Amino acid sequence: AHLKALGARGCCLVGHPGYYTRFGFHNVQGLVCEGVPDEVFFALSWDGYMPKGTVAFHPAFMATGE
Repeated sequence: AHLKALGARGCCLVGHPGYYTRFGFHNVQGLVCEGVPDEVFFALSWDGYMPKGTVAFHPAFMATGE
């Protein structure tokens, strides 16, 4: 709801297929996140438009092990 209120047209995430597919998330051909296996990268569109390309998460979400 918060993302929709901000004007987002959808969202993507990295997660467990058995969980997120229940909420309408699915793997999208042509939408990738480098270094993330396709089977755990999901997207959900709220307006029917699904972009193609490479997603980059904010650096705060990257685990560096440091």
